[in-house]
Amino acid sequence: LLKIYSPSLLTAEREYVALAKQPQSAGANSSNDWVSILTSARQRLLQMGLSASQIDALPNKPPGAITSELLAPADGTVVLKQVYEGQYVTEGERLFETADFSTMWVQLTAYESDRQWLKVGQQARMTTPSWNGGVITGRVDFIDPNFDPMTRSSRVRVEVPNPLVDTDPGRRRRLLH
Repeated sequence: LLKIYSPSLLTAEREYVALAKQPQSAGANSSNDWVSILTSARQRLLQMGLSASQIDALPNKPPGAITSELLAPADGTVVLKQVYEGQYVTEGERLFETADFSTMWVQLTAYESDRQWLKVGQQARMTTPSWNGGVITGRVDFIDPNFDPMTRSSRVRVEVPNPLVDTDPGRRRRLLH
């Protein structure tokens, strides 16, 4: 997601590497203490945003490197960027917002006469002119129990899988958000 210069993260990484390279003492108590300290240092790095594989790779990080890579905590698409290159950020500040578009919701209106045919969990097939005649399939996820007397209808939510597809510019989700 980003590379960041953080003195506290850099110090924590270097402390972990120094501890990991330190030979264990011969005594049983000191060996247990060393393992406990190393485990605590690892936990601190996890809490600071490094993944387990990044921590395992720290001994191979060049000693002169002053930035750390932070990975997105989950797969998704960046939908909001509140930071720019070179910006000073503070701890806890929101830098990015990501969203997972692997599953989308389609909101539909079901008229009173059609509600009797709808059940949560049933398959749904939809077409739309913007989809060039293609059929979108999903599953009824929710039927709003509130009936709108003005339109004589209820809202229905259909959950639709949104797979990745290969396109000329690169991989993207089939349904745009």
